[in-house]
Amino acid sequence: MISAQFFLQKETFILDVNFKIPAPQITIIYGQSGSGKTTLLRCIAGLEQAEKAHLTVNGEVWQDSTKNIFLPTHLRKIGYVSQKNSLFPHLSVEENLFFGFKRIEKNQQRIDPQKIIAALKIENLLSRKTDKLSGNLSGGETQKIAIGRSLLTSPEILLMDEPVSALDDDSKKEILDCIKNLHQQLALPILYVSHSKEETKYLAEGFIEEFIFLENGKISEK
Repeated sequence: MISAQFFLQKETFILDVNFKIPAPQITIIYGQSGSGKTTLLRCIAGLEQAEKAHLTVNGEVWQDSTKNIFLPTHLRKIGYVSQKNSLFPHLSVEENLFFGFKRIEKNQQRIDPQKIIAALKIENLLSRKTDKLSGNLSGGETQKIAIGRSLLTSPEILLMDEPVSALDDDSKKEILDCIKNLHQQLALPILYVSHSKEETKYLAEGFIEEFIFLENGKISEK
C-alpha cells in the first residue's frame, strides 16, 4: 500500500495532492504538460522535497515533514524509468542490466534476472555495446534495458515518466505489452505518467486499475 500527501510550492506552480494506492497495481497519472505529473514522481522518489509531506510505502515511512523524516533517494526502494534513459556507455547491455542487481544484498534480490530478460525479449542483446556511437540499439531496445535495469534492483515501486513518448507506434505497443506482462508476473506497484489518452487506454486495457488525473497541481475528478 502507498499513502502519499505532498504540498510543494514553486514560483509559478503549486503541487497539492493526497491519495492512496491500496494494492499492487498500475496507477496511471494523467494530465497535460505542466500539470505536475513529473513533480509528483520526483517527490515520491525523493528528488524533490515538499514543504509538507507524508509518504508511506508498505508501512514504512519514507517521509514525514511533521517529524523531520526524509529518506534520501538512494535508500528508497524505487525503480525510475524516464523518457530518455541513459545507459552506462562503457558497459555492455548485460552489465547495465546487472549493475544494480549486484549491488544489493542477496536476501533482497527478489526478482529473477532470467525472467526479466525473457519477458523483455532481450536475450539477443546481452553482448551488445551501449554507447551511442556504436549504433547497436534502437530507442525501444534502450528503453527495455532501462526497464530491466530498474526492475533488477528489486524495487517496491516502479516509477515511469513518459517512458514511450519518444518512440514510434510499434515500439510503444511492444514496450506497453512488456509493462503489462511484467506487472502480471511481479505484482509490483507501477506509477505510470502520461499525457497520451491512446497510450493510457491501451495500458489499462484488460486491467482494473487506478487513474490519477492531475490539473494545475491538484487531483481532479474526471
